[in-house]
Amino acid sequence: MTMKLRTLLWGGAVSCALAVFAVPAVAGVARECEVGKPAAQMSGADYRTEANCIFRHVEGDADLVQDHASTLQSFVLDPNMSWQSHAGELEDLKYALNDMQSKIGQLEGICSEVAPWQRNAIDEIAKDGLLLVDNAQDAILWINAGHKLLEVPPYRDYIHNLFTEAQKAKKTASEAVRFANVSHEYRTLGHELGARPVS
Repeated sequence: MTMKLRTLLWGGAVSCALAVFAVPAVAGVARECEVGKPAAQMSGADYRTEANCIFRHVEGDADLVQDHASTLQSFVLDPNMSWQSHAGELEDLKYALNDMQSKIGQLEGICSEVAPWQRNAIDEIAKDGLLLVDNAQDAILWINAGHKLLEVPPYRDYIHNLFTEAQKAKKTASEAVRFANVSHEYRTLGHELGARPVS
């Protein structure tokens, strides 16, 4: 009875997890990065500033997803790790990934208003995000199907791909943050030196 209840509860939790993954990312303006104006009154510069702020948040979320994927990789190498340990870590990864996908949706919502380099970064991060979701869903489905062998290639590949895609998303977000910081320093220095702005 206890085993059936545990299986039923975990199966329901995984089903809910899949439902959460299936929801498209929210496409709206970021609230935590607002620069103080309603979206209708924001200028292009405000959207670019907001995108840079969201890139910092995506970078942190991707780092967290990567940490969970790294832990799962270590679990795959240890045949003594229970499927429950894998399931718990996948659950934590799912929450971090959902946060990241929400922020990617915010970026996509302002994509037409930002600089070309920001659009390119958003496109790259969105691609990585979709691959992360696909691999997370596959890993969850593998466990949900009752597979007890978690060190075999299909599951191991899902986990490896999660780690790789999180690394790529984090790298792209980090490069966007770095570029934004350097651009800001360049404009500030130019202003201090009295140089005319360069387009």
